[in-house]
Amino acid sequence: MCTRCSRQYKMWLIPREEIWKDSTVNEVGRSTVKIFCVLCAVIVCLISVSCRKSDSVADAPKGVFLQKVAFTSRNQGPPTLHIGDLYVDGETFQLFNIRDLVSGSGASLSPDERWISYLQVLNGVRLMRINADGSDNLVVPFDPTLIVREAEVSPEGSRIVVSFERAQDFNGEHIGVIYLDSGAMRVVYADSSRSFTPTWSPDGKRIYFAWLDWMNQLGHNVPGSVRVKPYIRSINVDGTDLRTVSDTVNGQSFDTYPSISPDGRQVAFVSQRTYFPDLAMTEIFVMNVDGTGVKRLTFAQLGFRSGNYYDAYTMDEFPRWLKNGTHILFERSTYHYNQASGELAVTPDLYVIRADGSGLQYLTNNGNSSLSK
Repeated sequence: MCTRCSRQYKMWLIPREEIWKDSTVNEVGRSTVKIFCVLCAVIVCLISVSCRKSDSVADAPKGVFLQKVAFTSRNQGPPTLHIGDLYVDGETFQLFNIRDLVSGSGASLSPDERWISYLQVLNGVRLMRINADGSDNLVVPFDPTLIVREAEVSPEGSRIVVSFERAQDFNGEHIGVIYLDSGAMRVVYADSSRSFTPTWSPDGKRIYFAWLDWMNQLGHNVPGSVRVKPYIRSINVDGTDLRTVSDTVNGQSFDTYPSISPDGRQVAFVSQRTYFPDLAMTEIFVMNVDGTGVKRLTFAQLGFRSGNYYDAYTMDEFPRWLKNGTHILFERSTYHYNQASGELAVTPDLYVIRADGSGLQYLTNNGNSSLSK
C-alpha cells in the first residue's frame, strides 16, 4: 500500500474495540458498523490498486526505444560513467533505466551499443573499455608512452580514433587511430600545433577534428602562421586529403567538437561565432560538410549584470547526433558566479534539439550530467 493510501486507511479505520465495549450499541448497530468497515476496506483496496497502476505508468518508458546514451557525473569526487536508455514519444525524449558503471569520463559507445570506451585517470590516463552491462572492464592495449586526451569508437567498432600527446614531449597534440585487434596505432595527423576533439565520418573513412595553431596561440612568432583560433579540418584515415571544413570569423569563431550526421551531410559543432566581449560563451551550430550553410542552433543565456560580472551564463558543448538523424544531443552548462565570495559553480545537464534549431528540451535536470570528452 502506498503512503497516500495508508494515510486514508488510518483516517477511515474505526476503533471497533471501543464500539464493542459500549453496551448501548445493539446488534443492529454492530452489524451496521461491520458493513461500514467492510466498505471502507474495499474502497482502500481499490485506491491502492489505482495508485500502483498510476505509479507504474509514471515509471514506465513512453514511446519507442531509440538508442543508449553514455554520460558522466561528478559528485564531490572522480567522475562516474553512466548509461541510460533513450526513448522518444513523438517529439518528447526521456532517459530511463540509468545505471552507474565505473569511475571514468569521455565515454564513447560502440555502434552495437554493447561496450563503451572511456578514459580512466589512475596513475596517469588509461584508455579503457567496458561492457554496457558493467562487465569486463579492460585496458585497451596501446603504446604506453602516449597520453590519450580524447577517444571515439569507429562506426564498425574495430578502431578508436584518439587525440594524444607523447609523454615528456609537449610538442603538440596529434590524431591517431588505435586498432583494437592488435593495439597498434597509426598516426593520422601530427604537427607542432594542437589537433583535438576527433570524430568519425559515418563510413569510417575520414576523421574530423579541431586544429589550433598552438605555437602562435602561445605567442611565438611563427612565419606564415596567422590563425589564433581553432577551426575544423578533415582527413582520410591514411593521412591523405587534408581539408579545411570551417574557418574563423573575424578571428573569433573558435570551432571545436565536430559531430557528423548519420547521412554524412552535416557537421554539428561548437563555436564562439556569436561574440560576447565579456565572456567566452559557446553555442551549437550546424553546417554542411564542405563548410557552407552555417546555422546557429542554440543561444547563450545571460543572467543579471552587476558591474563587470554576470551572475549566471550558459555554455553549450559536446554535440552528438542521435541515430534518428533529426536531433542533436548536447550538454548545456550553467555557470553561477557569486561576486561576494568569488566562487564559480557549474551545473551541467543534457539537452536535445532538432537539427533545424527547434524543439529544445532537457533530458536531465540534476545539474550534474556531462557529455565531456
